[in-house]
Amino acid sequence: AIPSSRSAFDVILSIMVRVSMAEATASVSREPLGAAARNATCINPETGAAVAVTNAGTAATPGFTTTAEVDRLIRCTIYNTIPPTPGKLVVQKSSTPASGTTVAPGEIVEYSLTFSNTGGLPVNVDHTDHLAGVVDDASLVGGPTSSNPNLAVTTLTTPDRFRVVGTVPAGASYTVTYSFKVNGAGTTPGDGRLANFVTTTGTPPPTECVATSGLCTEHPVLPEWTITKAATVAGVVAPGGLVQP
Repeated sequence: AIPSSRSAFDVILSIMVRVSMAEATASVSREPLGAAARNATCINPETGAAVAVTNAGTAATPGFTTTAEVDRLIRCTIYNTIPPTPGKLVVQKSSTPASGTTVAPGEIVEYSLTFSNTGGLPVNVDHTDHLAGVVDDASLVGGPTSSNPNLAVTTLTTPDRFRVVGTVPAGASYTVTYSFKVNGAGTTPGDGRLANFVTTTGTPPPTECVATSGLCTEHPVLPEWTITKAATVAGVVAPGGLVQP
């Protein structure tokens, strides 16, 4: 097996013969990397001229054939590489202020969804952000917006969710951001908390936010108190008179 991604060796024979080369199965799975769609390239090192090469073997044991002339040196380079690992998607939801912080009417909460690919191949994204627990106590004031056109984001529909669809290349990380403003006076109060969840599309959201999951945020909402004062007065009140609240 060729232990490195590129290995060169020389072939010199005393008679003209067709030479076949092949790798044994490597201890680490590898695949042909190739040059000009070849498992190997060969040259005459004295002239630099290319020597014809034909691919041979199988995907598991790639090889090649070439013709060696009498007393003529041929230098061959085999190309192979360890196949990349599959794509691995890591999804994270966060907010400012942080999840668990109590928010007041009029305050803005900024949300971020991060989609990171820690694998070696592109990975698909199809996720839904569920906001039913937010829109009853807050109003959208910004977004949702994707940091990269590889991720398409829908507007709020139903109107308590949006969908993120696309592809994240190996090693890349994209974000989707949006913000809500906590409702104040003159609006119908909801359940007194902002709770939202991101799931793969088609999966219903859980009923409770588990902080360690990294897939939800929750903010208790501080009630907005309205204080009124009135008094009942019968006629003109003289100094020292009694006013009934």
